Amino acid sequence: MIGYDFVAPGTPNATAIVRIDPDFYRARRSSAEVRAILVRIPNAYREMKSQHEQMYREFDWAALKALLSK
Repeated sequence: MIGYDFVAPGTPNATAIVRIDPDFYRARRSSAEVRAILVRIPNAYREMKSQHEQMYREFDWAALKALLSK
């Protein structure tokens, strides 16, 4: 997916909206450990498309991934 548009798999700069990860539901350390964090950017009106895309690009995805891998 790029912005609001669905594109073919393998398209450069596209983000997969679904990923297969069989280990996702397997607790590694604790049954209460966090395995996912939902990042939601609400009110994605067409008039604000560029601002939402900029927020998505500038979001610190590496920091979020680090929170989940601790």
